[in-house]
Amino acid sequence: MTPERWERVKALFAAAVELPVAERATFVKHESQGDGELAREVASLLASAEGSDSLPAVRAAIAAVGGRVVGPRSRTQVPLEHDAAFQPMLETALGNQYEIVRPLGYGGMGAVYLARERALERFVAIKVLRPDLAAAHDGRERFRREARVVAGLSHPGILPLHTFGEVGGTWYFVMGYVRGASLAERLRVEGRISVREAHRILTELADALECAHRSGVVHRDIKPANVLLDEKTGRAVLADFGISKVQGAGDSLTATGMVVGTPHYMSPEQALGAHDVDERTDLYSLGAVGYAMLAGHEPFAGSRADELAFRRASHDAPPLQSVAPSVPAELAGVVMRCLMRDPALRWPHARALKEALTRAGDEAADLPES
Repeated sequence: MTPERWERVKALFAAAVELPVAERATFVKHESQGDGELAREVASLLASAEGSDSLPAVRAAIAAVGGRVVGPRSRTQVPLEHDAAFQPMLETALGNQYEIVRPLGYGGMGAVYLARERALERFVAIKVLRPDLAAAHDGRERFRREARVVAGLSHPGILPLHTFGEVGGTWYFVMGYVRGASLAERLRVEGRISVREAHRILTELADALECAHRSGVVHRDIKPANVLLDEKTGRAVLADFGISKVQGAGDSLTATGMVVGTPHYMSPEQALGAHDVDERTDLYSLGAVGYAMLAGHEPFAGSRADELAFRRASHDAPPLQSVAPSVPAELAGVVMRCLMRDPALRWPHARALKEALTRAGDEAADLPES
């Protein structure tokens, strides 16, 4: 078998092994694109994996996959240069405790890897800080602050933190692993979400935000990519508190006037760099997520990133029912109130939003799932 062929086998196996057993054969057949021999090679590895508690040789092979690894849901391509920097470093630091399976994604602060915790025989996600940020005091403090914030929150709709540490200059924390797709991936594939499911996801996220806000934490980056959908329960789980703000604790790591967040989902005041944003900025962003689920696009879709701050501050979002007439009026009204330009006109807090969503649930419940 050529090295190139083996790379393809390992990449496809790494993607398939995360799927439910019943879905693997169909997935492998589709991804093999008529290459029967490739499908048989992957099927052989999958058969070895079933029922085995430890497959260090196979997982070591997966971890050694260089270049670009294709995920089962998002088909996200992982740059070789990132993997070459992060994965060996993580394996050296944590290899005794965790089997590193494959990369899950990369962000501004570092990388996230799927790993198997050897002692407890469970899958976890490990976030590792970029080496250049680990060498800087502010970089380490941001990372430590994110870990402290998440450690202080306990809610089924918030991704849990298991442990935090540093080994040989490698800063990391270990989180729960949600098997399934992100909301962003669902929207890319399906375009929009049914009214009933969108209502449920919004309600669950409002409940998670109520927990965070009650602890004084403003997330500041609510967006579909940070919402994970558990494939077994369907529950929405909020992740990535990397740019969150703890109210009353100051924010010395973020300069005044600095814009943090994701342009298509941030509130007008956040887009303009206001330093005193409160929980209502998260409610605006959650409204934008709800709008995207129900309409199939963001409230200001089509605008360039450099135009978004002005448009959000000077224009109301198009009424949801004008772009998605099938959305019940009460639910559309709940979402549109989240998107008011003036924070004082939005829902005052996540609890009020959750209560409004509950009242709107009767209309949503009468609609079909899709």
